[in-house]
Amino acid sequence: MLRSMFAESDDSSDDSSDDHSSDDEGNQQQQQQQQQQQQQQQQQFEVSEGAPKQDAQDALDAPDTPTVEVIQLPVQGPVSNVRIMTDKSKGIASQLWPSAEILSNYILHTVFHLPLTTPDATTPDATTPDATTSLHDSSSSSLLSPLRSLPSPRLLELGAGCGLTGLSLASSLPSSTCTLTDLPSALPLLQTNVDLNSLKNCKVSPLSWGTSDVLNFPPNSYDLIIAADCVYWDTLHSPLKSTLLTLLSLNVNSVCLICGVRRWKSDNHFYRSLNDVKDKGGKLRCEKVWERKEKVVVEEEEGGLWGGRREERRVTRIFCVRYVKEEG
Repeated sequence: MLRSMFAESDDSSDDSSDDHSSDDEGNQQQQQQQQQQQQQQQQQFEVSEGAPKQDAQDALDAPDTPTVEVIQLPVQGPVSNVRIMTDKSKGIASQLWPSAEILSNYILHTVFHLPLTTPDATTPDATTPDATTSLHDSSSSSLLSPLRSLPSPRLLELGAGCGLTGLSLASSLPSSTCTLTDLPSALPLLQTNVDLNSLKNCKVSPLSWGTSDVLNFPPNSYDLIIAADCVYWDTLHSPLKSTLLTLLSLNVNSVCLICGVRRWKSDNHFYRSLNDVKDKGGKLRCEKVWERKEKVVVEEEEGGLWGGRREERRVTRIFCVRYVKEEG
């Protein structure tokens, strides 16, 4: 899996304390790193809605030709793996990111109760060779209850990128239907990956956040909205909130699950501020349903932004978002 980015160091399990976990010098250094990273990305890539910040060194090392990766699924289902074509030379939406696999595994095992075939990082007893993992899991949350009785879930993925999450779900839940969405420039690769897996229950469609594209998805076309590693630039927060409010308010029984590695303090602000998003009929409610904290050793090639070997703390979280009608 790809090297992680600037995961914040914080031993606290309470998100509300994250904004006070670093001194001024640390905050300044982090802000400088973020600004440098964004500048380098924007110079080399088209801004996409389907992937997180990328190490500039990865961009320099990107191959000139597409690569097909086989991703093993850790659950018992009709297929054992999915095939994903990536092409790092075309930008961050054309690469695999860790949260996509974590989210699909969580949904398949925890939400739809598919039995595991191998130890998986989304189970409480999971361990990995290079990490010490602790878990917070409130998957019994009432926010998730509408999903548990769905025999044929209708899935809608936002900022799908390569489509790993949606394709994994569509492959493992053959009675489901799945629509993969992203910017128009990302759709050819998405369609290629649908074809690679011969999925008849999966289609691709353009959806630019904060635009009228969202009206092309009627309320009866989805039950579960998914998004992996989509909260990475502040400029995307407002259009994503607008899109979520429209989609979830049109179908009050629908549920959204968002998974991401915590990289910036603005990530925490985004999830908290979802609880303030509202319209005349109701508001969004956001709750963390899963969390993994781990210490990982990151190796970086000579000439990278930091260089050498370093240990960092990585926090991956899954949030559940629903629309709640105002009483009265």
